[in-house]
Amino acid sequence: DEEPAPKAKAKAKAKAAQQAEETLDIPKAVLDKADKAGMADTLRRLLARDDVQAQGAKAKDALAALEAAGGLMHKARRAMLGA
Repeated sequence: DEEPAPKAKAKAKAKAAQQAEETLDIPKAVLDKADKAGMADTLRRLLARDDVQAQGAKAKDALAALEAAGGLMHKARRAMLGA
């Protein structure tokens, strides 16, 4: 049993992230606001997380948590999940 090459792992991870991003339902108004604040990529990553999706978090709530956390994804995630 051999481990895949690091490049193969990176490509698989990038492809999975792209597929997850395509399934996200972020309203244009929320995405525009996040983009102006420089948090669009962080918002997408936050909403793509399994634990955040399992909670059924809304994009506007995730953006509010990100803004309150100063753009820090993990701090926003903890606030959203109550951890």
